[in-house]
Amino acid sequence: MDSSLTSAQIHKILQSRTFANKRQLRRLLEVLSSNLDSQELLTADLVIQELWPDEIRTKRSTDVATEMNRLRHALKNYYEGEGAGDAILITLLVCRIAQVHRKNT
Repeated sequence: MDSSLTSAQIHKILQSRTFANKRQLRRLLEVLSSNLDSQELLTADLVIQELWPDEIRTKRSTDVATEMNRLRHALKNYYEGEGAGDAILITLLVCRIAQVHRKNT
C-alpha cells in the first residue's frame, strides 16, 4: 500500500473526534506509524521511552500491552462510527507491535 495513503489515514484518525481526548493513544499511534518501515526494531522498551520518558524505570511491557489494547479498542470504535466509510482500515496485530493496512470491502 502507498505509504502516503497510510499516512493520510493515520492523520485522519489522529484528528478524529474518537481520538480527540485520547492524548496517550494518539501518541502511541504516532510512534507506531513513524516506525512502520522498521517494525522489527520497535520493541516495548522503545515504546516506553517514547510514551513515558520520565517513567522508564517503572513502566514494563505489560504497560505497553495495556495501551495497545486500548488503542485497538479506540480504532474499533473509530471504524464503527465516524470512520465507517473510510477506504483504508488500520488494524493492530495482537502478538507484535505492528500495523496491517487493507481496503475495506
